[in-house]
Amino acid sequence: MKNNKFSKVLFFLFTAINITLIIGFILNREYRFIYNTIFIYIGYILMIYFERKEKIDISNLVKLLIALVLILHLAIGQYFKLYETSIYFDKILHVIGTFTISLFSYQVLRSLWGSDLNSKILVFILISSIGITTGVLLEIFEFSLDMIFNTTNQHGLLDTNLDLIFNIVGAILAAFIVSNKH
Repeated sequence: MKNNKFSKVLFFLFTAINITLIIGFILNREYRFIYNTIFIYIGYILMIYFERKEKIDISNLVKLLIALVLILHLAIGQYFKLYETSIYFDKILHVIGTFTISLFSYQVLRSLWGSDLNSKILVFILISSIGITTGVLLEIFEFSLDMIFNTTNQHGLLDTNLDLIFNIVGAILAAFIVSNKH
């Protein structure tokens, strides 16, 4: 974590929200969501760890987007059950989530490679490919969870295909924005 006030405040708020959610999931006896929350929190900690070690450089905007997507998923989607009650929430989160993952991945790669990517077209292809691939991998992960734990993360072929389409939209949006700023 860069030594800036924004990162520290964001980390504190994200931690407080995660603790609150874990307590809420315990009180509601929704134990499966506790593991999800802990797994996500560990991922967030790893991002901060690698940034502190100056291995990666993540902008404050992308850190905010990551925290926002994760909080929307955990709090709004799982705790308040919008995944179950809204047909739009999941699709909107697929767009925003893939958009965010694409921006994050680009910043990680740029940190590792430097600024060797000089072509707008290559940047566009790289970012959209990362986002689309991540979206596909997340759908495979959901399918695996459904098979292993007998859950219902996927709600049929239409749901999965729409998720993939909205993942593509998020990836293309991120690729378009970054390649035009490049």
